[in-house]
Order: sequence, then structure tokens, then C-alpha cells
Amino acid sequence: MLGFTSVLADNISSNVVGLVLGTAFRFALYKWWVFAPHRGGGSGGPRVPPGARAGGADAPSDAGPALPGGRAADGTSAVG
Repeated sequence: MLGFTSVLADNISSNVVGLVLGTAFRFALYKWWVFAPHRGGGSGGPRVPPGARAGGADAPSDAGPALPGGRAADGTSAVG
């Protein structure tokens, strides 16, 4: 068609065609499967396992993030 008949031209053209087809397939798969509207989880926040409860042993304290020296951001003790 364009007169490119060398092995190098075949290699380059097949790599370009393969890259374009792979990119198009990946785009379509992400659009229709990964980010499909039917896969929405509601708020979009982190998912909580069914057995988890708020306020359990692993729940963070109300003191806020701990600062160096064992003090919380609001000035209260973050330890104990």
C-alpha cells in the first residue's frame, strides 16, 4: 500500500497495530466492566465488611490523630 516491504517496516507496523488494538480493548473493558454504573457501591467510600460494627475494638478513638509525645491534636492524651 505504502511501499514499505522490509522486515523492519513489518515489525514497526505490527507493533503499532497491536498497541492500538490493546489500548482500545483495555479502554472498552475498563469503561464497560470496571467503571460500569451497575457496579456502583453507593457513596463510593470504603467498603465495610458485613460483620464489622462501628465502635468496636478496632475503632479509632475520639481524641483525634496522635502527635509526637503521645498527645492528640486537641491537646488530650492519646495514650490510655
